Amino acid sequence: MFTVSLLLFFLLTSFTINSQTNICSNNFTGLLAQINIIESLVEIPASVLPCGVTIITPEEADNYIGSYTISKSGNYCLAGDITNLTYDVITINANNVTLDLNGFSISGSISYGININSNNVTIKNGTISNCDGAGIAMAGGNQFITVMNLSIVGNNGVAMLGEGVSYLYMKQVTCAQNRTGGVLVQSINGRIEDCIFDSNGSGLNLRGTNNVIRNCAASSNGLFGFNLTDSAGLYCENCIAKENSGGGFIILGAQGCVMENCVATANKHVGFVSIAGVIAGGVLHNCIADNTKHDNTTHNKDGFNFPGNNMIIRHCVAENNAGVGFNQDGAFGAGQYYDNVACNNAGGNYDPSINAHSPGGVIAPGANFAAGYNLDCSA
Repeated sequence: MFTVSLLLFFLLTSFTINSQTNICSNNFTGLLAQINIIESLVEIPASVLPCGVTIITPEEADNYIGSYTISKSGNYCLAGDITNLTYDVITINANNVTLDLNGFSISGSISYGININSNNVTIKNGTISNCDGAGIAMAGGNQFITVMNLSIVGNNGVAMLGEGVSYLYMKQVTCAQNRTGGVLVQSINGRIEDCIFDSNGSGLNLRGTNNVIRNCAASSNGLFGFNLTDSAGLYCENCIAKENSGGGFIILGAQGCVMENCVATANKHVGFVSIAGVIAGGVLHNCIADNTKHDNTTHNKDGFNFPGNNMIIRHCVAENNAGVGFNQDGAFGAGQYYDNVACNNAGGNYDPSINAHSPGGVIAPGANFAAGYNLDCSA
């Protein structure tokens, strides 16, 4: 740093000052450019990075007997990659903790990567991998847990595990190649935004009340992309489920759920599904289900399958699915269908009972497509 200061001193003193106007006589923009070049050449040690109060070094963590335990509130920052082959890598027992991984990784635990036993905790900026248990585990009853800018990859368990978590906030988290699943969480008033769930045993498994999911993608997972069973009051928008083996979106028992602008494409099972009599007052709006695959199994391959009660499906599209485009099963038909389009579905475009449960019924191309009608492209 002394070298940097000396160079800056010479640069600054090389500029002449007009004593009458007190304005630099040379181009100040050029000075700033030279300063930026010099600073970019200087490597700032991790120990002085302004990311926290307490620096956790790999040596310090390795010298811990058992898990490295955070027992005091404050800001903590990694100064290197940490591996613990015996215990949870880091355990957080104090409230009001921020742990900045600082671009480094936590890996190798026979249990959890990070075990959270407290409230108001933030984990950010790094990678958690190759743990036998969950990448991040949350004890029952945690509140105000924030997880952001993380890659949670290659764990034998799930990426994140938690029961009874209130106010969980996940943003820009990638959960990939976790053997059991991406996220398995029961949450109240949670928000999950801009996250990716790829090539896990299952994608996002979220239960609870009044959760919000935005701008997320689930692809190539072994089961469903989004399993939202028992998610009352759920709001889900701008999400895509692609090429999942179990299907796109499952919303069993999701009372009062609302899904908008979501896409289920090229899944091996159904695009969007519930079961009879378990949804009251749910809404699907501007959603697309297409290209469920023929794979010689007995799996449901419908685009939309909702034999639930009082489900409203509006402005949705079902196209090129191996099953029925819109199927509500005539035995339970109580849904309401408005302004939908179905084309080229191998099992038929509409369940016949839908004609009796939509304001305008089902019409063929060329008919008067007024509000409330459902278009059958193949009719």
